[in-house]
Parts: sequence; structure tokens; C-alpha cells
Amino acid sequence: MKCDETHPSCHNCTNSKRQCSFARSNGSSLVHIQPQRSDLPLDGNSKIGSSELVTPDANSHKVARSPSLRRDLLDEDYNIIHFQLLYHVEHRLSSDAQQFIPKGQELFKNSVREAFTAAYLMDALIAIAAAHKSTLPGEDRDFYQTEAIRLLTRSLTKFNAQDEITEDYAMAAFLYTMLLGQLVLFDIFSQEEDLSIILDRFVHCMKLHHGIRKVVAPVWHKVKPILGGCHLTEWVNDGIPKRREPESECSPLWELLGRSDVSSQSRQAYSSSIEALQMMFDCTCGLPTNRMAAVQEWLVRVPMDFVDLISQRRPEALIILAYYAVLLHHARGFWAVGSGGRCLIQSVTSYLGEHWSRWLEWPNEILSKPPVLIE
Repeated sequence: MKCDETHPSCHNCTNSKRQCSFARSNGSSLVHIQPQRSDLPLDGNSKIGSSELVTPDANSHKVARSPSLRRDLLDEDYNIIHFQLLYHVEHRLSSDAQQFIPKGQELFKNSVREAFTAAYLMDALIAIAAAHKSTLPGEDRDFYQTEAIRLLTRSLTKFNAQDEITEDYAMAAFLYTMLLGQLVLFDIFSQEEDLSIILDRFVHCMKLHHGIRKVVAPVWHKVKPILGGCHLTEWVNDGIPKRREPESECSPLWELLGRSDVSSQSRQAYSSSIEALQMMFDCTCGLPTNRMAAVQEWLVRVPMDFVDLISQRRPEALIILAYYAVLLHHARGFWAVGSGGRCLIQSVTSYLGEHWSRWLEWPNEILSKPPVLIE
């Protein structure tokens, strides 16, 4: 069978589930984030691979009621493998998500229903199923990662081609951005890389999540009632609830900040990030189903000044990030996270060296604890 060289994976190879040599020559990273572009703002010029990201400017996606997206579905080609992957979403991914995301099974059920009205969401759902399958023993990792990036690229093109996000498709847009965030998180740790590349991808991921918040905010009044009590409803709320009990997990971070000689602007960025992080620990304490939601919510809540401090490799910012990695470690049973928390804690500890080691004692202690039944 001749390869038709359709990027990033030819249709002939996809339909026959063959490993595409053309695709391998173009790399296998699920979401390639160019390190040299990690300092770009998340706007229309930012890229994931060759596809535009979610535009963060809320005004660029006007809220309206109107044109149906159903015509897009007539223009797309789906094959038997895609139907198998959609089945995988309904019967495997949704049940797995229930352990780590509030109402996770219901969210994926809604995603499948909404995907039949929005082609970009259908592509993203199948892409996330392919990415998930690439992590399973006995599956063809390269094949599924290649197909995941092809579908993700197609979905991003469609999502960014919209002139507006209408109220009728508010839920589809929210679910799409949630899935996109998980795919980008997965990409950070999907391949063994050094800390510099991981941090560049994290910066990109944080900018993406800020973009998610701004895209969804104008239509949030349509989404929130559907989500009900789901912890994800806090994503676009401003402010951080005051903690009524003495700090625990983040106490060393407050001590570190008190001893650090930093500018007032940096101090404010660190304070806001620590407050948000402590809230995430509070929200997940005894509630395993909040863990993945907390992982994504913190990325939304940190100020952009903190993201810049990570870009500058400031030790205080990296130590805070290592504490965030404890949240990742607690959610390690979720396919998109895996060993990412352990990788980040160990990489930051090695990078900062002995001088900063006392501030990283707690995250490293967490790694040494034996796993429990539900983590």
C-alpha cells in the first residue's frame, strides 16, 4: 500500500492501522511545544506544533446565539478506528475519570453528546482516546500518538476558525478546552526530557490554561448550571477563599518567602500562587475525585507574573512548582499525569542543588511514602 503522505499521518496507513513511515519522519510528540517560543503570550500567534492555540482575548470570541456547526461534521472523514476510539471514551476513559475528576463520568458522557454537534470536540475526544491508548500495555504507542496529534491538529484548526463562541455551543467549547488542557499536560511528561524543556512546556501549559479561562468566561453562565457542584466550576471565579485553619502543606513556602529578598511584584506573585496552592491541597484532602480538577485549576489561578518567574528559573518559583508537583503525584493514577509529579520534584531538586534542599524536603518525603489503594 502506497503512503499518500497526508500530514501528520497518511489516511491509507491510518485506515489500515499500519505504522506510517512518513509520520515517523515528522516526529512522534503528541503536542510539540517549541521551547524557543515558550515566552510568547498565548494569543493568535502562539502555536502548538503548527496549529494555533486557544485565543486568550475574551473579546476575540464574541458571545452570540447562532450559526450551527453541524455542517462541519459533513466535511470530516472518520473511520472504523475512530469509532473504536469513541467506544473507548465511553467505556474506559469515562469510568477512569470518575476517580480523579468530580462527575468525571458525566463530563465524558456530556462530551460524547456534545461532540455530535461540534466537529472540533469530536476530533478532540478521539484524540484524547488515542493518547490514552498510547499509554496502555500492549497497544501500538507510536501509532496512537501519531493519530492523536493528527486529530488534535485538525481540532485546533476548526476551533480557532470560529468567529465567535455561541451560547448554544458554550458547553462544547468548555469541554473542548478541558480536554485540550489534559492533552497538553500529558505532553509535558510523555517523553523523557531535561528540566529546561519540561519548564518551557509548563510555561506554555500555564499560558494555555489562562487562555482557557478567558475563552470560557463569556459563556460561563450557560455552562455553570450544567456542571452543578463540580469542582471545575471554580475555574473562572475570581479571588481565593480565605483559609480558616492554620496552613500546613505550604507552611515552608511561606517561611521561604519571608526569608527571600525579592521585589514587591515578585512577592505578590509568589503569595498569590502559594495561597492558590494551599486551597488546592485543602480541596483535595480526603477527596480523591478532586485531584485532577485541582491540578488544572491551580494552573488557571496562578498570576502571569509567576509564570514569568518560572521562565526566569527563579529558585523560589521552582520550589513552589515542586510543591505543586505533589498534587500531580497524588493524581498519578490519572493517565495524563502518570509519573509527572515524581519527575518534576526530582528534576527541580537536582537542578537547585544542596543550597535549596531544605525547602524541598517535604515534596521528596511524599515520594518516599508507599502508595495507598486510591491515590
